[in-house]
Amino acid sequence: MTKINALLVKKELVSTVDGVLNKLRINLNDWDRSKVLYNNGEGYVIYTIVCTKDQFESIKQIINY
Repeated sequence: MTKINALLVKKELVSTVDGVLNKLRINLNDWDRSKVLYNNGEGYVIYTIVCTKDQFESIKQIINY
């Protein structure tokens, strides 16, 4: 069953997260990212991803390596 998931990542990880989503074949229509939001000089991006729980766990695991 697919769900809407949110993932907050640092600006420096945007290309990594994009690569992971492409590697796991998450369709371009199934994810979106916000503009860069800044807090205390750090840039953050919010990803909204529509996928299964297992896919989301895989995404988080790969990014955390």
